[in-house]
Amino acid sequence: MSPQQLPLFSPDLISTTVQNQLPEGYVMRPLEITDFHKGFYDCLAGLTVVGTVSALSFEQTFETMRRAESVYYIAVIEDLQASRIVATGTLVVEQKFLRGCGKSGHIEDIVVHDSQRGKKFGIR
Repeated sequence: MSPQQLPLFSPDLISTTVQNQLPEGYVMRPLEITDFHKGFYDCLAGLTVVGTVSALSFEQTFETMRRAESVYYIAVIEDLQASRIVATGTLVVEQKFLRGCGKSGHIEDIVVHDSQRGKKFGIR
């Protein structure tokens, strides 16, 4: 797999228990570089103003995040029939000096597309 085809993090980190709770035709997986064209920003727009982002800017930011291993974990839920991103959430892992140089996780940017609300995607 070429670096540009790699997901943001290993799909093995997403629990099969969570996957099995999704309705048929939906999959939870790591963000992929092709998600720009699958409505990732349409989904994020349900949370806040996203501004104008080009495909190139998205790809550059994606690669920066991917190279920062073990820091950014952006998961998406894709409607496989529509080939669209319908939900997303981010876990950012911060290295700390506190607690014996431990790590702290921050959950951010949880959003479900308006058309998909009520399916409990935001709590998965």
